[in-house]
Amino acid sequence: MFPHVEHYHKSENAIKSWAEDFAKMFSSSAEIMLRFITMKRWRLSIVVMGLIALSACSHPMSMKSPEGVTYGGQYRFGRDDNGLMRIHGPENEILIGSFSRVGRTAFVENYEKAFGRGTIELDGPDLSRHAGSLGGVLGPTSGFHETAYADPVAAAEGRPTKSITGPLFYWVASLQGDRRTVLGCFLIGSNYTGGGFGRCKSQSGREYNIDF
Repeated sequence: MFPHVEHYHKSENAIKSWAEDFAKMFSSSAEIMLRFITMKRWRLSIVVMGLIALSACSHPMSMKSPEGVTYGGQYRFGRDDNGLMRIHGPENEILIGSFSRVGRTAFVENYEKAFGRGTIELDGPDLSRHAGSLGGVLGPTSGFHETAYADPVAAAEGRPTKSITGPLFYWVASLQGDRRTVLGCFLIGSNYTGGGFGRCKSQSGREYNIDF
């Protein structure tokens, strides 16, 4: 089996496990929610150690609330298409966690579970399965590209909306704050520019937009 194909299957299993954890955030059972937070604590302690070196090789990102308040943050890459994120959130809460690269199909399925059907639209062939083998071949002039729209309704109506094009990569992230806020995040980026956008949702249902 080719290395990038093997990694893709590992990513599929990872997002299924992550999605099960994320779904627990919206359970009406306080007991389940408590177990979820406890489970995340050991991951948080590991991430804290990794964030000691975050500022050395980090890239900027921002999170915006529905009220228009913008919060700064950083991310950095790790091994095997994984990485670390830190956001200085509302009321000075520091949210930290990790992100992993996943395939497009799994990303869309879990994005719509979190935000609803029709909340994301992607045009073009799915290149996420071949990210490792095509990364050095495809360029801005290639006929192989896909496009993601931040607001599918606006795009369908011809109104201005944020979009991103390229061979795209898809990240899922789980962040926890020092005041027990938990965020599940979905991010889409372009291999052309390295930048992208996404959305996060807290265990209380509050949503935020991400730019990086």
